[in-house]
Amino acid sequence: MGAVHTAATLENFVAMECHAVDFISWWQELVSGVTQPIIKDGYITVRCAGLGVELNEAVVKEHLRYPGYFEPNAVWDPSRPTGGPWPHFNVDGAWVNERTSDY
Repeated sequence: MGAVHTAATLENFVAMECHAVDFISWWQELVSGVTQPIIKDGYITVRCAGLGVELNEAVVKEHLRYPGYFEPNAVWDPSRPTGGPWPHFNVDGAWVNERTSDY
């Protein structure tokens, strides 16, 4: 919805792609507080009272790719690289500050 508000302020805005609506059947259920359907006939209604949306946590939890809900990155995001010269969790979950071989 933030992108919709930004686009509404631009004089020459033409199009915004939103592919999720085409292949994720529950996409419109992710938030509440907006007119449904969110995209109707190719248009999105811009709310004058701010974003006004609320995350539908039940739907989010139902469709999690990995178990956990707002867990620390080292737990729920195995695709994020670990290691490096900055403070981080190593593969064993220990807090370290050196480059490791797993990066």
